[in-house]
Amino acid sequence: MVLNNYAQVVIDSTNIDSLLLAKQEAYYTKTFNLEDSVFEVGSVLVEDIRFYFSKSGIDKKSFPFLDSLVSFLSKNTISIEVGYCTDYIGNDAYNKHLTEKRSEAIKYYIITNGITEVRIIRQGYGESKLIIAKEEIEVLNTRLIQEKAHALNRRTEFKIIKTN
Repeated sequence: MVLNNYAQVVIDSTNIDSLLLAKQEAYYTKTFNLEDSVFEVGSVLVEDIRFYFSKSGIDKKSFPFLDSLVSFLSKNTISIEVGYCTDYIGNDAYNKHLTEKRSEAIKYYIITNGITEVRIIRQGYGESKLIIAKEEIEVLNTRLIQEKAHALNRRTEFKIIKTN
């Protein structure tokens, strides 16, 4: 099976969770976490920020993570990009609009909690940054496994764009 340029991990149903994790780890070569104190531009933290269905309102279940992110940003002088990505379900224009609204909502939450706006940029990627390609998902043998693959494509990326 031909995969995208990021990973040579073949997805099948034998151990889907570990295979999906391997695919994600291969996609993100540089990562950071909220406990780090040394940063590299281009490093990414991936989180599943929840939203109310088909809307840009952040689900309150995501507030604890976002509050931790705000605390992290208040202690570290870095600038980040908030990027939101979707799966390929739905049309391109809708997915692009949805990701722009959601990345804006996350940025708004961060700046209304004390982080200066110039340190945060936002980007709605739509379906342009799939970790698992449509062709890979379509050959998976159950709807449950396909949904797990789609869920990996739906994500929020916090990327370090500047260290001060």
